[in-house]
Amino acid sequence: MMLTPEKSIELQNQLGSDIIMALDDVVTSMSVDHERFVEATHRTVRWIDRCISAHKNPDTQNLFGIIQGGHSR
Repeated sequence: MMLTPEKSIELQNQLGSDIIMALDDVVTSMSVDHERFVEATHRTVRWIDRCISAHKNPDTQNLFGIIQGGHSR
């Protein structure tokens, strides 16, 4: 299964989750690749917009955005 931001939200809507987590781009905390962290952060921000658009039950299910941490230089 290809897990897209839309599919992630659809599945959580169908499950009836009280708290829904937006899909995010995770980089291993062991990485020191600054550009990869920048890429993941920008992708995650784009994905939250897609998650918000796909969310069907905002009055009964809370959507939370996630930004993972990483090592900074």
